[in-house]
Amino acid sequence: MADEGETCQTGCRGLFRPDGVLTAARCWGPAFAMLRINRSNRGHASDSGASSISDFFCRFLAGAAMPAQPLSLVKPTATVYTEPSPFEKVPDLVVLISRTIAMASEIEAHTETLLVMMLGASAAPAAAMLQALTSTAATRAVLSAAAEVVLPKHEFEIFEIIMGITERYLRPRKQFAHATWAWSPDVPDAVLFIEQSARMALNLQVERAVRERMGPSNAKFDPSLIWVYREKDIQDALKGLKRALSLIVRFRMMMNGGPLWRDQQRARLLAEPEIAEALSRLRNRQKANPSAHPRRRQKGRTQK
Repeated sequence: MADEGETCQTGCRGLFRPDGVLTAARCWGPAFAMLRINRSNRGHASDSGASSISDFFCRFLAGAAMPAQPLSLVKPTATVYTEPSPFEKVPDLVVLISRTIAMASEIEAHTETLLVMMLGASAAPAAAMLQALTSTAATRAVLSAAAEVVLPKHEFEIFEIIMGITERYLRPRKQFAHATWAWSPDVPDAVLFIEQSARMALNLQVERAVRERMGPSNAKFDPSLIWVYREKDIQDALKGLKRALSLIVRFRMMMNGGPLWRDQQRARLLAEPEIAEALSRLRNRQKANPSAHPRRRQKGRTQK
């Protein structure tokens, strides 16, 4: 068996396959030849946070807007490696992914600048407070609360819609930052991202098998929790981030001018298809519920 593969804490080096076998033939700790890995029945639960103000956002929450596919739909029997790292195996794709991470950081900086601008004289304390927040949801809540107080209603609606669009385009970056990077010779034109929950579960099963000197085991592993990003998927993610950054910068520019300037820039933002569609959905909701919020779900709907 090839020596390249993954190292566990006990010293095993090898590789694992989502559909069947963890081939860890060489081990410096308690040895075992093969760990059987069965697919779990648990489906992928996508996190939410995007607005339900348009069918566009609803399709996204259902997964339609996620460019990448799970390995279960691409090649469920693929062999997956975490070592050597994708930096060595698919360096061009890794460089492209690094550009998306850098773009996402730029978006976060511009978004935080918006808060400072909205709070005016309280800029320094606001910046310090925002930087102290470690949760994306908490940061988003602070921005939304500040915008609702400071901005006129018609501008606040645009702000919330733009934030929803931004969250949508930031989703791949969250995978890049928090998942385990991997690659597969069976999908040589892609970088794979293993969700941390799946990786942790697999590690625990491997450790238990080693500790108890078990033979083949029924450790569960779900290939639907490994995401496949090819060049087009990464390019699409980068394009989306550029789009989000453009909208945020334009909104910030709108805030810098007088009434006439703001009216002109607001009209241009409202002409953007994504914003226009979301605002149309909001108006329809407000016919039934005049107090409907741009990004809060209608009563009776549960958030995934």
